[in-house]
Amino acid sequence: MAYGDQMEVSATGAAGGKVVMYEDALHNVRTYNGQAESGKGWAILKATPEKVLAWLKDAEFANGSYGDPPRGFNPYPDKLARLDSLREGQGRALDMGVVYEKVPGLYEFMNGRHRSYWLATNGAEFVPFVVPAHQVEHFTQLLV
Repeated sequence: MAYGDQMEVSATGAAGGKVVMYEDALHNVRTYNGQAESGKGWAILKATPEKVLAWLKDAEFANGSYGDPPRGFNPYPDKLARLDSLREGQGRALDMGVVYEKVPGLYEFMNGRHRSYWLATNGAEFVPFVVPAHQVEHFTQLLV
């Protein structure tokens, strides 16, 4: 897939049983073990919802966990309420969550943590993530 390419994610909690998402890999990132550049060096991973929820609960996030520091993710209720509008229908495609491992055991979302959480808690078949290509093996072991 390339930037802007769309995919459907089956989700029982969404109107019509699906959410349309698009790839957003227009980010530059340097990690402890490599780098990914805007539009290249990224890959899509189809994560298991249960593993995503366990990871969000216990992982450490560099850019604010939204939960009790230093670990875990506690989503903002207002953001989840906006995403609940997907139960009524979808106006536009949503971008997939973009995440990377900054240093071993410390993760950073470029975007999409609330969308990923919403999908994982609303019957999604899988949760798509855009990750650096050089970290696919790590995220596969962690989330697939």
